[in-house]
Amino acid sequence: QSFLQQLIDSSVELIAVVDKDLNYITVNSAFEKATKLRSDQVIGMSVRDVFEPAINSSQLEALNAALKGSTINLSTYKAVSANIYLDTHFIPLLIKDEIEGVIIMMRDVSNIVRTERELQNVIRQLQDAQRLIKLGSWEWEVETGGVEWSDEMYRIYGYSEKFPVDFDKATERMQPQEAERSKERTTESIINAINQYKLTGERFFDLSPIEFTIYLPDGTEKQVRSSGRIELTEEGKMYRMMGAIQDVTEIRTTERQLALTNEELHEKNTLLYSILSNSSNGIS
Repeated sequence: QSFLQQLIDSSVELIAVVDKDLNYITVNSAFEKATKLRSDQVIGMSVRDVFEPAINSSQLEALNAALKGSTINLSTYKAVSANIYLDTHFIPLLIKDEIEGVIIMMRDVSNIVRTERELQNVIRQLQDAQRLIKLGSWEWEVETGGVEWSDEMYRIYGYSEKFPVDFDKATERMQPQEAERSKERTTESIINAINQYKLTGERFFDLSPIEFTIYLPDGTEKQVRSSGRIELTEEGKMYRMMGAIQDVTEIRTTERQLALTNEELHEKNTLLYSILSNSSNGIS
């Protein structure tokens, strides 16, 4: 028993063993540290008494299922008496082929849960920002040929649902000649990136920003601005291409309207100057 206790105490996982009546037989030091309960406070006590909120919970259901011979896994649930998240296995305790209790093995995944939530929050904020400024991002992996689009890319191109994207799909809403020029520019950029690597060892090559028009099925035309970067492997081979596309339709429309307004204003000023000049000459 002393040897077994040392063995389970050496584990980083939280371990507890209960009998058929769900009374604690033993717990390890990791369990004590996480729950802030000493072994003498729980051994001999029922799970229901130690963790009262567990009654009728998924944990209690899992314990009862393990007593019937099933191994149960509860992934990422919040511990009832501590502010931690656990990934837990409930394993039947077999002695001479008879189920005499349950071995409970718990892994603290709190940091993983918090990191995932923080990452999800960052992704959500990025998506909100992209939608606000109408900026979509994309990535093309050469090895697989697959293209990853952000949510805003689909919206810019007028797609209501996501679907697997490839290079042809990414250019299908351009005019055929513009799509062909896009392919030629891509090939030329890759060649330039590889040549740059041979000369300087630089693995990153920035693409010159370009603007082009895309045509939606409902007849809508959008002016978009594209920029990107090529990344090579350490051996100088093509690895991936990534970039962003921004819908600049409203910006360009506003610029054209402003240019027309300025032109009209210039014409009016010229006319006014002419009238004032003629008037001045008449007075003199």
